[in-house]
Amino acid sequence: MSPLSMFEPDGVRYDSLEEFRELREDFVRDRVTCTHWPLELNTASRSSNKDKVPLKLNAYQHSLIVGTYVEPTDGTADIIL
Repeated sequence: MSPLSMFEPDGVRYDSLEEFRELREDFVRDRVTCTHWPLELNTASRSSNKDKVPLKLNAYQHSLIVGTYVEPTDGTADIIL
């Protein structure tokens, strides 16, 4: 995790924080793993599994992917990715 104040658009894949968040969601949905640099989307591997099972995440888990703040106890709303 890194502070969002360190975010900078890369000008190639994303020009805004919203585009970056959408791309991170796509990576999770497509089972793409990244390096350990949270504000850079450098892929480490891609799943070869064509039959992907949707992920069921609570609001807190989803917030960790897109970089928003949600209380850890706020897990009532399920999100399907």
